[in-house]
Amino acid sequence: MLYRPRGMGMWDTWMLEREGVVHAFHLMRPRSPVEVEVDVEATPMGHATTTDLIRWHEAHSIMPPASAGALDDMQHWTGDVVEHDGKVYLFYTARSSREDGLVQRIMTAQSSDFVHWTRSTVPVMVADPRWYLTEAIPERANTVSWRDPKIVWDADRRMWHAFLAADEAVGRFASRACIAHAISADLVHWEIQPPVFAPRRYACLEVPDVFRIGDLWYLTALTGSIYGNSRDAIRDPRVTNGVVYAVSDRIDGPFSEPHENVLFGSQDVDAASCRSVLVDGLRYAYYLQFERLNAIDAGPLTLGVLAAPKTVGVDGSGRLRLEPSDAAQSIFDRRVPVGLADIAHSSLSIGSGEWRVNGDALEAADKSGWSARCAPSDLSSLDVSVSITLRDSGRAGLILRAEPNAMHPAPGPDEAALAVLIDTRDGSVELLTLRQFRVLCGRTIPLVVDRTYQLRVMMFGEFMDVFLDGALMFSTTRYQPRTGMLGLFVENAGAVFQSLEARSPRTFDAEPS
Repeated sequence: MLYRPRGMGMWDTWMLEREGVVHAFHLMRPRSPVEVEVDVEATPMGHATTTDLIRWHEAHSIMPPASAGALDDMQHWTGDVVEHDGKVYLFYTARSSREDGLVQRIMTAQSSDFVHWTRSTVPVMVADPRWYLTEAIPERANTVSWRDPKIVWDADRRMWHAFLAADEAVGRFASRACIAHAISADLVHWEIQPPVFAPRRYACLEVPDVFRIGDLWYLTALTGSIYGNSRDAIRDPRVTNGVVYAVSDRIDGPFSEPHENVLFGSQDVDAASCRSVLVDGLRYAYYLQFERLNAIDAGPLTLGVLAAPKTVGVDGSGRLRLEPSDAAQSIFDRRVPVGLADIAHSSLSIGSGEWRVNGDALEAADKSGWSARCAPSDLSSLDVSVSITLRDSGRAGLILRAEPNAMHPAPGPDEAALAVLIDTRDGSVELLTLRQFRVLCGRTIPLVVDRTYQLRVMMFGEFMDVFLDGALMFSTTRYQPRTGMLGLFVENAGAVFQSLEARSPRTFDAEPS
């Protein structure tokens, strides 16, 4: 259900809905047991379609690199696709072997059937030195950044807008990244404009997306310490890599970041490259969820799969969020017969805490340590949610994939479990290993005692999405343990659990059918 082309690894993806069919175009390269550089084997762009946002059909690849010496004779990089006057316009980042791929330009191709494409031979957008870096300098790895176009129609002004990843003409290494801007009346002739977003705090901002919700325009972009950001560039101290966002009341900006500016992210490179598509009036976000080589948690990062779609929403304070979509929830069509009473009365437990059922709630308390209980089950893919009220400043949450002896007082060295916990002491949602309590990823969220929170985890095999009160906190990939029991956890606190619900899929496969 989570798409990846057969035999290939994929990364950045962009989409277009046409006549009830969503077309996805993406970058890809052959899968390998060892990590390889992107340009070792230049490949065409991938193309896939779906009518239900979940089940993807792999179509013929398109747009291989041009012949040697052309301005786009190397692996193409991220682009966008729009429809206008009966034609489909594909915009993409072009690089040439003339400059060893270090100079980026935007080129375009046109099609009427998504199969046959007529490409331009000259760029339609290049960086303008009035505002943007156009020279190769060592501080920027001798790269002229001008990539990842996002094309948006402005119905009010009757023109097209392009948003691109670029560097300001002047600035310091870790603070000159910006989102560039261009306008056009015909998608062919473009006028370069000043940047719409130049916060001067990031070393890189890329794969921009721009869309309107209500009266406001939102801009999202990928960033992270992996690109050279300073450690405090992202305002959540638990996030070093992820997607941030900014807001404006005009499509042409300027865009400014709210104080809590993280759409999703984590301490590692888990998920990236978020783009959205409008279908039947709802906006859905897709992003890349990374894998690890040879399916080893500690293995090197490698390209991954197209994550399950999220619905793009805004909360009452105007904060942008990604929410579980009906399409993703439809995968989990089988109720798991595990209730609060099953957990409360289970002998699969550890710790000396008190657990008792009180009406439709399960009350648990361990004021001097931690306690956990699990229900017999063997689950891999799962959609589970529970409401949690912490009565004290402490931790509580879900146990996932607990292996058979993980609840034993003296577990074997390979017996493990995962825990997703909310923590009112320091305000966080975290994924940890039991019993090492090693934090795998987390988010900083203000949490208070005596307030009820809904914690939800959707596990698609090794791919995991964690939500709090319906908003995505982080996505991550965990191979071990692969299956196991479901349970609840409390530490140094009293907690009330309610409304536990779990569902599993009848079938699940991350490979294309």
